[in-house]
Formats: sequence, C-alpha cells, structure tokens
Amino acid sequence: MRVSYSVKKCVIIFCLVFLTFGTPSVSAASNYPNIYKFYMKLGKLAMEQGDYREAIANFRHAQVVAPGEREPTFYINLIKRLQDKRVEPEPVTKVFRPFRKPRAQIVDEELQRQEALLPQRKDRRSVKTGVSATGPEKIKRKKVYAPEAPASKKVPNTVYLNNDLWETQPGTLVQVELRSSVILEGANIKRQLIIHPDFINIERMDKDRINIIAQRRGSTFLHVWDDTGRWTFKVEIILPVRQAQRRMIRQRDDRQADPFKVSYSTDWSSFYRGPTFPKVKRENLNFLQRVLLDGEMPYGDFDSHVIINKFDESTEITGYGLGLTDGKIGDFKDFSIRGFDIQKVFSPLTMPGQYVRGVLFEAKAFNKNLQYTYIHGRDRAVFGFLSPGVLERRESFVEGGRVTLFPEKENQYSVNYARGYGNAREPFLKDQVFSVEAQHRVKDVLLSGEFAYDESANAVTLGSVYNGGNHNVTVNFRNIENDFTTVTSFPGRRGEIGGTIFWKWRLKGMDIDTSLNLYRERALPNPEEEDALNLDFSTRLDVPLSTTDRWTTSLYYIDTPGELSPRNNIRTNATYSKRFRLGERDLTAFAGAGQQRSRFDLSSASNYDRYSASTGFTVPVIKSLSYYANYEYSWVYEEQSGDHLRPNVFNTGLNYSKALTDGWSIHSNFSYRNEENTQGTNSFLAGEDNITGSLGAIFRPNNDLEIFLDGRARNVWAEEEDREAFNEVDVRVGVRTSWEFPFAWNPKGTIAGVIYKDLNGNQRQDKGEQGISDISVKVGKQTATTDSSGYYERAVRAKSVEVTVDINSIPDGFVFSTPGAVDVEIIPHKVLNVDFGLTTQSGIYGIVFYDKNENGKPDFGDKFVAKARIILDGVQSAASDFEGTYFFDNVQPGRHEIAIDVNSLPIEYLPKIKLKDTIKTSEGSTYIFHVPLSKTP
Repeated sequence: MRVSYSVKKCVIIFCLVFLTFGTPSVSAASNYPNIYKFYMKLGKLAMEQGDYREAIANFRHAQVVAPGEREPTFYINLIKRLQDKRVEPEPVTKVFRPFRKPRAQIVDEELQRQEALLPQRKDRRSVKTGVSATGPEKIKRKKVYAPEAPASKKVPNTVYLNNDLWETQPGTLVQVELRSSVILEGANIKRQLIIHPDFINIERMDKDRINIIAQRRGSTFLHVWDDTGRWTFKVEIILPVRQAQRRMIRQRDDRQADPFKVSYSTDWSSFYRGPTFPKVKRENLNFLQRVLLDGEMPYGDFDSHVIINKFDESTEITGYGLGLTDGKIGDFKDFSIRGFDIQKVFSPLTMPGQYVRGVLFEAKAFNKNLQYTYIHGRDRAVFGFLSPGVLERRESFVEGGRVTLFPEKENQYSVNYARGYGNAREPFLKDQVFSVEAQHRVKDVLLSGEFAYDESANAVTLGSVYNGGNHNVTVNFRNIENDFTTVTSFPGRRGEIGGTIFWKWRLKGMDIDTSLNLYRERALPNPEEEDALNLDFSTRLDVPLSTTDRWTTSLYYIDTPGELSPRNNIRTNATYSKRFRLGERDLTAFAGAGQQRSRFDLSSASNYDRYSASTGFTVPVIKSLSYYANYEYSWVYEEQSGDHLRPNVFNTGLNYSKALTDGWSIHSNFSYRNEENTQGTNSFLAGEDNITGSLGAIFRPNNDLEIFLDGRARNVWAEEEDREAFNEVDVRVGVRTSWEFPFAWNPKGTIAGVIYKDLNGNQRQDKGEQGISDISVKVGKQTATTDSSGYYERAVRAKSVEVTVDINSIPDGFVFSTPGAVDVEIIPHKVLNVDFGLTTQSGIYGIVFYDKNENGKPDFGDKFVAKARIILDGVQSAASDFEGTYFFDNVQPGRHEIAIDVNSLPIEYLPKIKLKDTIKTSEGSTYIFHVPLSKTP
C-alpha cells in the first residue's frame, strides 16, 4: 500500500516536535587543560608572594574552567585555613617553595660560568654605540617574544642576528610559548650548543637558519656561532600568557551581549565598449546594495540581510533572509532556524547544495549527541541581469531531513532523506533519494562512506584519510550507477567506478603533492573499449634550495581510452626562481621550460606537440613602484597540417601602491602585452595586443567606513586579420560601512541558591544540613547576603555571570566542599540555582624534596621530586606534581597512618623520615607533612 505524502509529512512533523520539546539538551562542562594549569600556576605564585586575594581569584577561575578538578578547592580551603591560622603542626604564612634569585642575577652568573668554558667570540664593536663585545656594566637585554602562530598557519617568528640584536648581547632573552617555535636567521650558522637540552630542540633549516622548538616549561642557555661570532641567548619556555590573560579578563566581569550592528555596502559598476574611446557605449550597468542587521538576543544570535539590485531598466530585491543561531528558549537550546533565502548541503549523494526560498530548522538533542535538520523551500533560478524578472518563480520544490548521531565527535553516523516535487522540475530528476553516512577513526586513519538509493539506482562512496606526520594520504572509492541522480542534479562523476589517491609528502627542504585517478566510464563510454581503464595523474615537486632560490617542477598525464572522446595528454614544466639583492632592493627573477604532447582520437586538429621556454623578473624601481617583464616562446608542431608554429608573448608593466595617509591609499597599474605568430589553432594565444591602465583609490577614515573608486581602460588591437580591434572601460564605485546601536539586548534572569553545612561532604544539601547566614555572594558585579536559612537571590541582566563566595565572610573553621566559583549562562525569566557547600573536614599537604642543605625544610637550592606516591591509611594515595607538592582533602579528623612508597622515588634518593608514621588531624585544619630526601652514598 502506498503511503500518501500528507501522512508522511505528519509523521516527520511529529518526530521533530518530539525531539524538539521532549528532549531538552543538557550542556556539559568543557575542560581546557592548558588554561587550567595556567590559572593554577598563577594561584600558587600568588600564594608564594602572600597575595591571597589574587591567589583565590585564580583558583576560582581554574574551577570555572575545570569544575570537576578538586585541586583548586583544596588550595582555596588551604588559604582559608592559613588566614584562620588553622595549619598544623606549625602555622605557616606562605607555601614553601625555593627562593629564586632575580632573573638578571641568574643570567649574569650563568654567563660568567659559560664564558670560562667556551671559545671567545670575535671582537666586534657596535658602530652606533661603541659597545664592546664583552658588554658594558649595564647590559641592554632585549626581550624577544615568540607567540604561538595560528593553527591555520603555524609559521614561526624569526629573530634576525643583526647589528641591533648584537647590542643586546650577551644573554638576550628569547621567550617562546610552549608548543611553538622561533627561527634564528644569521650569516652562515656553523654550530650551536644547548646548555640544558631538555627544554628545547634545534632543527637546522638551511645554512643560515635554525628553528628553536619549545618542548617543555623551563629555561636554558643557547650559544650560536655564525660569521659574526658567538651569540648567547637565554631561551625561556612560557605558557601562552597573552591568550590566557585575555580569557581571564573576560571571565572576571559580567559577560554582556554584543550590541546590534547594521552593515551597509554598495557597489556601482558600469562597462563600456566601442571601436574607439570617444565612441564607447555602455553595455552593462549594475547597482548592488546589501543591508545586514545582526546582534545577540536573549534567545540566540540574530542575523538578517536584504540584497537590492538596480539594472538598466529595473530595480529588484533579489535576496533576503533572516535567522537565529545558538537558539535557546527556556530549557530548549542549541537550535538554529532560518527563513527565506537559504542554502543547505546534506551530502554529495542526496542534496549536494540547493539554493531555495523557504525554511531551515536545525537542532541538537540528548546532550548534543544527536543533531537533526529539516529544510523545505521553492527552487530559485537566476537567469541574468539584463532585463526585469531576474528571479523566476518556478513550480519546483525541495524538502529533506537529516539526522546525525554524535555530530561533535569524529565517530559520527548520519541518515539523509531528500524529496523534490513540482511540475517545473527537470524530467531526469528522481522524486526522492535516501542515504546513510558513517565516519569512524581507527588510530591515524579516518574512514568515511556513504550509500545512497534513488528508487531505481544506487551509489556508493568510500574514503580514508591518513595523517602520519610528514605524510598525508587520502584514498577514495566510488561506484555511481548511470541513472543515479540527486533531487537537484546529476552527481559528480556519474556512471563511474574507480578511485583516487592524494598524497602529500613534507620532507626537510621539499614538498611533494601527487594525485592519481583510476576509473571506468559507464555513462558515456567508448563503444569500442567500454571496459577500458582511464587514468588521470599529476605530481608537483617544490624544493627551496636556499632562502633565495627555489625549484618547482610538475608532471600531468591523462589517458582516457574508455571515454566517448578518448584523449592522451602529457605535460611537464619546471621553473627556477632566485632573489637577488641590489643595494636596498630585491630583484626576483625566474626561468622555466615546459613540454606538452596532446592526442585526441576523434579530433586530429587537436593533436600537437609543444615546447616552451619562459623567463621574467620583478624589481622595485622606487619605494611603492615596481617594474615587471616576462617573455614566453613556444615551438608547436600541428600533426594534421604539419605546420611548425612559433607563438610568443611579451608582457611588461608597472605596479604602484602607496598609503598617502592613515586613511588614504592609491594603487595603479600600467601594462603592455604583445603577441606574435598567433595564427595557429594551437598557439594558445588570443591574437590580440593591448595596453591596459588602471587607477584606484581607497579612503578609510575609521574601521567602520571604507569608500573606494576603481577605473580600468583597455585598448586592444588585432594581431590577426580575423580579430576585431576595440576599446573598453570599467568603472566601479563602492562603500562599506557599519555602526553599532548604543544599547545591547541582555537577557534578564535570577541567580538564587543556598549556602549550607555539608556535614557528609557529598556536595549536596541533605536533610538536616542547615543553611549558613550572613555570607556574601558575588553575582557578577552585584553582591547578595544569605538570610537566616542560608538563602540568597539576585536578579541580573547579562549574558552570563560568575557567581563566587566571599571567602572573608565564611565563618572560622569552615572550608569549601563544592567549587567556590561557578560561571552561569543567564536564561531569560528563569531562576538559576547555584548552591555552595561548606564543611569542617581536614586536609594534609606537603612537599617531597631533596634536602641539599639538610635543614629539613624546602628552600632555595633544594630539588623538588615529582611522581612520588604518598599513601594515606593504606588505601588512598596521592602523587607529587612537578613542584613536589601533594595533598589529601576531605580527611576526617583523628589519627591517620601516612606512608611513603619508596619504590616511587628515584633510585638515588632515600627518605630522611620514617616510611610510616602516625599523624593526628584536627577538625577544619590542614596538617603539613613534608618529605625530605637524601642521596644514597
């Protein structure tokens, strides 16, 4: 029995309503380990300096970043106990860490020690200052900061070993962010020496450059020898401080919504053509305007646009649309909805991309583990810009649904359904298509595939991607039957069965890119060789020979005996480029050669052999003005006519670009092109000579306004008799501007909660656990105080706020059992509950260290020991971190056995105290138990 369309549509709508309103999404807290460690480091540093307020602020930010970590709560509680003088067995005023000498003193002492061990550098004096190579009494120390490059680029910064840097020697401080790198570029770098190689690694790029790669936190001295002499750097590996500080600043205050912004752009263009410049006539006029409005709302991020086109005889609104992304209404979140002009891609075999006027709805459910999409709209067709009725209203409609399991993970699975209907649809299109997709990672290989069915034919695609350091390999397979179609068009490579391989190989000093496509054609095959295998192969080799020289070569080969029009083509090309230094200018020149052989079984006129040679250069004439010239000469043999052709072309011109002021800039170009011997069919030249000139200006008075004017004139005369001489002119004017509204639309909500005595430490208020009064809670920039039942409440208007407890208002003897800071996203007209638990449970804290001076306390000169295991009551264990610190929280008051796992200590160390000892903790106090070590004889 055939199910009617109306019944199917009701089923789809019912499923969407159930998923939308029956499964509210629950957002999970995200962890950022690097930022978390950064905040913990800042907090510990502030504790060392006795700045408890700053320490608590950083530990609270660490709680917001990683709510599940116990360490921030422990240190906040430790500070509270330090302030309450509840630390045993002795009250301490700061966390014990070794005293560190000032940085300049460490640098000077290390330099003096290394100067006695290494060969002396060449004597050289600065022309500017006359500073000796050994340096004056006050050394200028230049700080070179090398931030991490963006993920899309990953290009290291470069430090040039020049005269200016020499003045900062010795001991120039170079700071490199962890997992980043910086290049040192000098004159013939001969060798280098790392004093402590654990922190950095050196890779030689060429004779003049080495790459410093940051491996782990710390600092070391690096000596580099080049033609200048010996350079000495103190390389310090740091966390990405600037990025983390910006995040920290944003989290300290209320997060306000961005104001609404209006953007407007206009482009006016006109094209003229005629036999001479005085007789040119306008052939095309276009006046395009775009208006955009976007901003943050309490219910999501809003955006809208309108596009207006003015033509020679009409003005039309050619596009408009609006949408809401990251939507949230009550407990329903993570949805997007768009209306009017929309475009959506489901998959290559169902809906590869369709421009419709309709509606699109997309949402996530089940804690973002499921994403579903629905689209419905009328097909839009654009036919031209010369007459009214640019957009035709067609009786052609598209609708579809897509469900994806685990959309935010690498292992994900999707089901797609698309349907088309209407009497204006192309007759070859099918009414509906269904497909399933999957993507799964196995170690370094990402596997993917799609199977589709369009009611009569099948299509299958499979793929794999391997990323292995220097190698990137992609292998794809396809089997698409002849009659298979999507709901909007024929799919790419219809009727083919075959596969492709893409290989990228990155070696030191060279890049290799290769692709291979093998397939059998079934849609339009060669009737004489239907089962023949077709091949399409290309490879490219790029070799930087030095900082000024580069070699590039490529090969392209295609052989398609199984296609309806068989062809065989091979093409090779090689180019050598070099940069020359001419005084204060750089001249860039190149020379290249190529060869091509082309054969078509059904078109002998396209059979030829071609050899070519080319050369050219670019050189700055004056500042902002450069001159270029290039020339290409070819030898062509045409197989059908037997002619030997000598086509050649010469191009030359001037480019000028200059910023006149902070707001004004101009650019211009003048070029001349001369083609010779272009009469052959396969000369690849148009048979025209021309002179072209262009001039443009841009005015930017501020970041929100840009006005530009461009003009181009071209005089073309015929090189051959069958060509027509003409002149053409292009003129384009435009404006780009935007401005913000003086207000923002922030959601209004309420933060409320209870501060209670968490007697059992389970982080929730149980029966009998009373609230605590008179405790101050900071809700963003506001402050609330708990009443007699421990309840507080505060209305706020912001996008999100940080809720924290004022540690100074907590009664003596109490510490946190829950995180002391929570970042809360405001939901309009909702009361959001944030509770805090306080307890009087005890803690144990200590440092494992090599006691060099044998005084039993960790101080300057001692060495901290990481990964040492301390066992509490034979059950619970804790390992020391890189600073030798360990801790136990939530320790019940009373006697406890504490033991040292001697097997976890480095083999050269032994404890100076008993391996097992009994300690007694008091309620609400921290017991300090340090573990001094001695070296084995």
